[in-house]
Amino acid sequence: MMQKLINTLLTFATLVVFIGLVALLFVTPKANALVWTLVIPLVPITLLVIGYSRWRIVCPLAWFTKITQNLTLFSKRKLPFWFENNVYFVQFAILFWAFTARLYVLNSDALMLGVFFISVISLAILSGLFLSGKSWCNYLCPVGVVEKIYTGSNAHMSHIDSACSTCSACKKNCPDIDMESSYWKETSNQQKKFVFYAFPGLVFGFYFYYFLEAGTWDYYFSGTWTLAKESDTPLLALFQSGFYFLPQIPKLIAAPLSLLLAVIVSFYIFSLFEKLFQYLSTAKEKDMEAIEHITKVFAAFIAFNIFYVFAGAPTFSQYPTSYALFHFIVIVLSAIFLWKEIHREGKFFIQERFARKILKKWSGAEVPSKNLKEIYYTYANQQKDHSQYLENYKETIFELMGDGVLTQESMKLLDKMRTQLGITPHEHKTIINSLEKEHAELFEENSHMTAEKLFQLKGYKEMLKQTLEENKTLSELELEQMRKHFQITVIEHEKILNELMNSEGILKDKIFTAIKEITALYKINTLLPNSFSIAADYLKFNIEHEITTHLQNLEKILPLICKSENISKLITVLWSDSLDIKDINFADEASRLIVEELFIQKGKESVGGMAGLGEVSSYIYQYEFKSLYPSLLLVLLTENLDNSCTNKINQLTKDNDVLAGEVATILLSEKEGMSTIQKEALLHAVPLFHTLSPEYIEMLAQNIIVKSYVQGDYIVKQGDDGDALYILSKGSASILINTLEGGQKKVAEVSINDYIGEIALFSGEKRTASVQANEAVEALELSVDTLKKVLYYSPGISFDMMRQMTLRLLPQTKV
Repeated sequence: MMQKLINTLLTFATLVVFIGLVALLFVTPKANALVWTLVIPLVPITLLVIGYSRWRIVCPLAWFTKITQNLTLFSKRKLPFWFENNVYFVQFAILFWAFTARLYVLNSDALMLGVFFISVISLAILSGLFLSGKSWCNYLCPVGVVEKIYTGSNAHMSHIDSACSTCSACKKNCPDIDMESSYWKETSNQQKKFVFYAFPGLVFGFYFYYFLEAGTWDYYFSGTWTLAKESDTPLLALFQSGFYFLPQIPKLIAAPLSLLLAVIVSFYIFSLFEKLFQYLSTAKEKDMEAIEHITKVFAAFIAFNIFYVFAGAPTFSQYPTSYALFHFIVIVLSAIFLWKEIHREGKFFIQERFARKILKKWSGAEVPSKNLKEIYYTYANQQKDHSQYLENYKETIFELMGDGVLTQESMKLLDKMRTQLGITPHEHKTIINSLEKEHAELFEENSHMTAEKLFQLKGYKEMLKQTLEENKTLSELELEQMRKHFQITVIEHEKILNELMNSEGILKDKIFTAIKEITALYKINTLLPNSFSIAADYLKFNIEHEITTHLQNLEKILPLICKSENISKLITVLWSDSLDIKDINFADEASRLIVEELFIQKGKESVGGMAGLGEVSSYIYQYEFKSLYPSLLLVLLTENLDNSCTNKINQLTKDNDVLAGEVATILLSEKEGMSTIQKEALLHAVPLFHTLSPEYIEMLAQNIIVKSYVQGDYIVKQGDDGDALYILSKGSASILINTLEGGQKKVAEVSINDYIGEIALFSGEKRTASVQANEAVEALELSVDTLKKVLYYSPGISFDMMRQMTLRLLPQTKV
């Protein structure tokens, strides 16, 4: 929760700064100097401090993409495989031309810079509208490749991810799911190697061009390059002299040519560094993967520091002390990054992940050491059951392969760990063979089950499970939209449903439970003894409401196994005595088999042999229909039953149900007052409120006051203000109106379940009649505010009230 709050605040802060800067660019012509010399220099150092994944969460452009990412106005698509195969070249090319655009016009023209930012934002929004996942961040964003270069393997921050909540597996080796795993999997990618080695040259070539253009460094460090000449237009600026020593070559050619040469030189310098490094004594125990990683880290370190030699200098150099402190921070942070990364290797990453999985199975009393070797030895020595020990080892390998961390190529890295754990080569081979038989898709040479695909399928499955658990509606259209949002194929969808129904049994159990409970409720309702008491009638009403609710929940699940037009028929079949499903269009054969199995199980679970309230209460308690407890208890305590129900009453009151406990306290102890459930039963008995659902009746009951009157008392008086409605729960009363002679005339009589006072309540006028108790009367007082809430949610009862008001006013017109 705290991490989510921090991410939200960081995102909000970066958005405010970003939007503010874009707006400022259209207000003042010097705003571009602020962008290039103050704001942009803060981005790389922020990226280094907070790490790759956190930056991807708070990045303003990523936020703009999210605006349209969840919209389903258009079908989301993945970019062609060409982008996947050339992602590093694509992003580096975009970055190259972004640098070139700066040299052309963006440095000095605030208006063009504002247009540039708005265009980039628009492209980010459009990509979220038409492309799935983080296609913008992973393929098109010009900063995307810089993020990877400056964060390296993102070591020790790999537990943080910035993956989409609805992953569509838009990229292989997705860094948002697991940055470090993605980094080491791409070690052999030659495009990545070229980009990392060439990037320092791109940074240096960019700043060196200012010297090549002007012939002096003063042009850059004075900040003159941020000021456009009044006589220049963006188009004319492209054809000005590009080199001070070759004025014939225009900037249009000179700028990209300078960057290109610097990129090529940089690549060859670091390629040479990689070859020479192999001859150093420190490289003797390192493989080529580790040496290449170290070269990449040095390239990033040099690019970072070249950038900060120049970035911000035109502004920061005016404040020497602050500038020196800032440079000191830059050097320290980059040195920490360098030291951390050069000692990192792919095998360490695998070992750490393996150890992390081992720790989850830790059963020792003492907290294990953080030293990997000690973890392995301690874990090996603590295991008493060798078979269980091997099973844990097998589970760990499977989990790492399922996470996409461990592959067939990296399996050799387990040799050392296997030795430390005391597992023989034969045992290891047996375990691998067993896994290959059980999960062949993970071992296929061209397997599509990448870490990203597994993450995608897992996310889709979790969302389906959550939808089932929350009883959300699952129409065919919503299922199709969800499937397309995740980029899940029909075959993958059916496979996941099959897992939910069969191997995990979640869907099957949920459907069976719903059917079993509905069947039980039907039987209970049928066998409930006939009674004309208010309490028994309210219990029956609650049972029928439970049946309706369970049916609605079942209807939300069934679209997963059959077509929507067949749902009603399937529901009828499921608790009928005959399994007639030949005309039902099931999603697949597995769904048909599930229904047949459910029907058989239902027969074994059928309710029967019940008679009397004692058995009814026993079954309600057995099925834990807790919403029925209060009304059942009210019936048991008001039907003058014998002691055979005492145990059931005690069972019900032990469940800490507030309403049930309230009934027991008032009725069992014979205390004065009326429990909430008694009020609910009385309200339900009133014809006016007979159609209200239990939740609205409960809301009414919690907001009414019970009042008592003796014979001759006035419940309301003609001419008084009307601010409440009264419902008689005991006794009777006369409705009296004043005559012209000064007396009173009886026009009607009300008794139990009748209500009075509605005319003044709705007209806003004074009371039109008096109501006097004929005997001891008990009435429920309902305030105008509470009644208005009920009428708002159930406007249908307004008609009944208007009809009753008319019938009462008719006699008064004849006086």
